[in-house]
Amino acid sequence: SGYFLKNGDIEPGREDYYHIKGTYYLEKGQLDSAQYFFQKLQTKGKTVNDRYLASWGLSQLYKKLEISDSIAKYAFLNSIQNDSIYNEQNAQNLQHAQAQYDYTRHLETAHRKELEAKDLEISRGNWIIGGTAIVFALILLALIFYRKDKRTAQAIEGLNTLIEEKKGLIHSLNCQLEQQAIDIEDY
Repeated sequence: SGYFLKNGDIEPGREDYYHIKGTYYLEKGQLDSAQYFFQKLQTKGKTVNDRYLASWGLSQLYKKLEISDSIAKYAFLNSIQNDSIYNEQNAQNLQHAQAQYDYTRHLETAHRKELEAKDLEISRGNWIIGGTAIVFALILLALIFYRKDKRTAQAIEGLNTLIEEKKGLIHSLNCQLEQQAIDIEDY
């Protein structure tokens, strides 16, 4: 299979093979072979689950052999390993819950930033529309005054100056809004 080392041991991380082999021999009644594989699992196993399976297998073996003190010993070890597995699973569940919480919080933050960017874009659009409306209103007023009385040329000239100032103000506001949009996008 390619999973065995040169010395005949299974490669690291696949020690549950010893449990399967030990259980097979236990069911076949070859108790010496079963004991060999369960003890090998006990010494070679790296995880809590490996130690749990080893103590379970040995308790079953000694049950068949009717050796009560060994049954008690491995049943007790099995109980301890079971508690360790339970605690390990609880820790993993807690880590998973924390990761879910962090992921949700990051999604909410990203969504809030997206809404803020959209609000800024709408605000910028409102400023542009408002500024444009002011410019058009001023131009319209200037035309009305120009047609009504040619003597108001000085007033129109003043309005044109005001319009230019407003255009400058609008341009300045647009530049500020664009800079804010760039700052928010960078943020």
